[in-house]
Amino acid sequence: MRADHWCVTVAEGAWQTIEVRAGEKGPVVVQAVWTLAQARSEGRVSDTAEVLVVFREQQSDGSWKHDYLLSNAVLDLSLAEFARVFKAEHRVEECLQRAKGEAGLADYEVRTWHGWYHHQALALVATWFLTVETRRGKKMDTGIDGEPIAEADCRGARASVGYATVGIHESHSEPAFAAD
Repeated sequence: MRADHWCVTVAEGAWQTIEVRAGEKGPVVVQAVWTLAQARSEGRVSDTAEVLVVFREQQSDGSWKHDYLLSNAVLDLSLAEFARVFKAEHRVEECLQRAKGEAGLADYEVRTWHGWYHHQALALVATWFLTVETRRGKKMDTGIDGEPIAEADCRGARASVGYATVGIHESHSEPAFAAD
């Protein structure tokens, strides 16, 4: 039976409502149901059973949008985990677009596998760094009566290289002169 035909026959009470995560416009919620299925391709039935997971989301016009996934995951995996991975697809795409735009993921001219692999790895690490720094920069609370972390880091670095800061604002300090 085709997955879309099976989906129509599922009882309304069989659908589980899952809140995946908090979104910008409220929680991201999907309804899901699963069953065991044997996929068929090119007229042949596969040897092993797979998990067919069907997600549905109600559209603004009241109709349902269905998405179908086949998985070889273990049978005790929860529908919530399937939903989390399913809704992460858009975040992965956004990260790859960011990597292409900000870290040069798509800008490579290499001749060997090692050169390409090196470039891709560095671009993805750079994207990870930019993402973490962006999130860190959005934190407004630096702690109770604490100073901003960046200023503390700069002061520690200046002290380690011998900058004199006594009585002078740190941004205007200069290295101390050694006595002749």
